[in-house]
Amino acid sequence: MVLTPQAILEALRRVPYPGFTRDLVSFGMVKDIDVSSAGVRVHLAPTTAQQDVVERIVASVRAAVEAMPDFTGRVEIVQAPPPAPARPRGPQPIPGVRSVLAVASGKGGVGKSTVATNLALALATLRPAIGLMDADVYGPSVPLMLGIDEKARTREDRRIVPVEKHGLRVISMGMFVGEATPVIWRGPMITKLITEFLRNVEWGELDILVLDLPPGTGDVQLTLTQQVPLTGGIIVT
Repeated sequence: MVLTPQAILEALRRVPYPGFTRDLVSFGMVKDIDVSSAGVRVHLAPTTAQQDVVERIVASVRAAVEAMPDFTGRVEIVQAPPPAPARPRGPQPIPGVRSVLAVASGKGGVGKSTVATNLALALATLRPAIGLMDADVYGPSVPLMLGIDEKARTREDRRIVPVEKHGLRVISMGMFVGEATPVIWRGPMITKLITEFLRNVEWGELDILVLDLPPGTGDVQLTLTQQVPLTGGIIVT
């Protein structure tokens, strides 16, 4: 009797997935089977990136094919690349930053940026590593309050280096645009900028990162709460 791909597929239906009662075929792992005079080639698409599990599956497939009465030759297992690990969901900590403190307000003109800046300066007298992120994209006033007139620089690897002033590591939209340049960004552009400030700034090791948020609620606040876990918050009224 000639060995056929269908017969091999039926044999593999009796091979359980490690740790389950279901078989490899029902998991969709067997993608194709080739039979030739040289032997059998089985194309597998592992559903896991765990190497020990993949090795057990390959060994089980090889043993099942070799045990078939009409098998001759050799068994070749062709594996598709394993699936990429799932990206973590939800807010993720900023590497090296121990605590994130947000300063917000319901409206403008109540002294929110003044509180955020002075809070960061006060914390810098108690802790050696404090950062201040001016997330008030529409009205970045932190550079003016701290007397910063230099621009943030970008390294060769595209990482942004914050400006250091009065013991603080500071980043602000005001370091990228002129003082009289209006910012009228919305939606995706704001989200991208805040993500850059959170993930692409070389904050280093920080005890506390103080965030000066724009007044009210909007894209900046939503992006922050979706991306980083906040240690605490202050509402200035």
